[in-house]
Amino acid sequence: MLPPLPPQLHLEPVPSQITSQMQDMEAHLAGMEVIEASYFIGTLYTQWMPRRTRSALGAFYTPPAIGQRLLDMATEAGVDWSSARILDPACGGAAHGKGRAAHALGSAGHCPSHTWL
Repeated sequence: MLPPLPPQLHLEPVPSQITSQMQDMEAHLAGMEVIEASYFIGTLYTQWMPRRTRSALGAFYTPPAIGQRLLDMATEAGVDWSSARILDPACGGAAHGKGRAAHALGSAGHCPSHTWL
């Protein structure tokens, strides 16, 4: 159970149109792969920030296709994903880290990369 809200915090009811749109978005996200859905949510979140805040925080997310391409290039270069260590250059949605883990699990034969997470 969630703790009660502080008494000084007043939340307005969410309009039914927004509730309906959120339910539509939830259904859409449920049909996406986890990495794609994470990117979508992170991008949507940053779009709600004022431009100056987004820039000051460096709040930008790597599209999954770019993260995947970087990992593919590393694989082609001979990286052994069962023992490789990488540093994710960000910490946002962890596009590089999730993809690396999927590569490691897939190449090690533990599970197909598309089922990771």
